[in-house]
Amino acid sequence: MKNTILLIALVVLVSGCTGTQIGVDDKETPTEVSYPGVSITSFYPIVSTVNPGDPITFYSAAQNNGNFDATNLKFILFNCGAATPLDVSNFTCNSEFVPNGIDRLERPNRDKGIPGDIVEKELILLAPTSLPKATTGQDFGLRVMYDYSTTGTQEALLSSYDNWLQKGGQITGYVLNSYSSPAPISLEIVAPKTPIILQPNTTQTVSVAVNVKNSGGGSLEDNSFKEIRLKFDPAVLEPPSTIPPETEEEEQTQGQGQGQTQTQDSENDFEFLRDGDTLVITGQTDPMKLKIIGSTKQWRSYDIMFTVKSTASNIIQDATAFEASVEYTYMIDANARVSYAPSR
Repeated sequence: MKNTILLIALVVLVSGCTGTQIGVDDKETPTEVSYPGVSITSFYPIVSTVNPGDPITFYSAAQNNGNFDATNLKFILFNCGAATPLDVSNFTCNSEFVPNGIDRLERPNRDKGIPGDIVEKELILLAPTSLPKATTGQDFGLRVMYDYSTTGTQEALLSSYDNWLQKGGQITGYVLNSYSSPAPISLEIVAPKTPIILQPNTTQTVSVAVNVKNSGGGSLEDNSFKEIRLKFDPAVLEPPSTIPPETEEEEQTQGQGQGQTQTQDSENDFEFLRDGDTLVITGQTDPMKLKIIGSTKQWRSYDIMFTVKSTASNIIQDATAFEASVEYTYMIDANARVSYAPSR
């Protein structure tokens, strides 16, 4: 009986040790599937050790696990060394290409349990025929680029002066709604957390900021956003007069360096007013406005100072909502190693 118990214990112990090895050599998931954007879910060589001059075949796959559709999708294979794509290949090293002609990945439908779109691509190269001595292998890189968005909302509370007095100078029990979509670039709208007391016959200002941060582990193309937007309630708030309306001509010349030079208030980072209720930064007046700051923990903050309209004095108590969005091209990388057999 003791021998039987000992044998069972030994089997459990061996099984447990074997179990800890599961996934150690797993090539399927170089990045986390839960990443809130497009993930490189696979990038590895089909055969990890090749002879000089033999084909090197990589399996690569990317999937959208985020909250928005990814557009303008591109792959780049880099760090190829002396390995070269086949003559019939539809890609070259260090150059952008659309995998299998698929440049859009739709987001998952979590309500219906439908995963996000995935694209798979085999990449075949020829190993170099001659290698320098002491060469043992090559670390290849795959970069995935895609256009994406992040959105966020934040409420601020307005109260008339009389309403504030009637409540003893304290307004409680009101929950301000706030939301930011998980994405590689995180977004936060900073607005007054305490009630804005509307004083009669008084010019009042409200400061709002849009804070953006690179929290996805990748990087922005050119370290720059494409556009920043902030929507507000024009019935309650008025933007600075130094921010001009965006005209059709200005929209057509965006990115061409032909925009008009505008004088911007130091407290206001936004460039144009669109559709009467949306402030935008396009980089037309100053491309540096869209550049992200820092090499690690990258971030940027955009400020605006609104004036409360005199007509808002009719409000007893209400919330005003701000909506912000940022558009960008995001890039993520993965590496895969190929070992070269010694030359015969």
